[in-house]
Amino acid sequence: MKNSKRKKNARKKMVAKRRWPTFQPRFESLEMRALLSITTATGLPIAPVEGTAFTGEVATFTSPDSGPFTADIDWGDGTTTSVSSGSGISGAASPFTITGTHTYADEGTDTVKVTITDTNSSDPGTGSATSTATVAEADTLTVTGTPVSTTATQDSTFTGTLATFATSNTNNVAGDFTATIEWGDGSSSTG
Repeated sequence: MKNSKRKKNARKKMVAKRRWPTFQPRFESLEMRALLSITTATGLPIAPVEGTAFTGEVATFTSPDSGPFTADIDWGDGTTTSVSSGSGISGAASPFTITGTHTYADEGTDTVKVTITDTNSSDPGTGSATSTATVAEADTLTVTGTPVSTTATQDSTFTGTLATFATSNTNNVAGDFTATIEWGDGSSSTG
């Protein structure tokens, strides 16, 4: 019996002496950084007029650092402009503003996409924003009608010039225009 008590006591002592690993958190000094250096980017709608140079803000963005930054502005008509900090990108701290200059050749709606790059070597990153360019018509049409005097013949087709016009926008092509002819008898056709 003494022997079994000794074994029990030895086991208790062993359990009491056994050291279990302890986990204690280690605190280290960490630099706080954003995962992306461009945290938000917002496109701004623009309303230029065809044939006239537009200069204005196209996007804003935020970043935890102060750059330097570059941006490519895709105007949606096949043209891209590049700008950089101090020359098209303004602001000493967030938010930053991107400004660009562009001339649209013709009216319509185009999607403007701005791609921003933080070129800071210690925290590089990119962001992008899209918006809409609603390009207004600037044409001034001058229409000159040609008086037509003819004797109508039933079931005969009339062929001839009824009117001419000129446009102030030299970038337009004939396909940019339509004409409707009202024949005076209640019928009309395109010409």
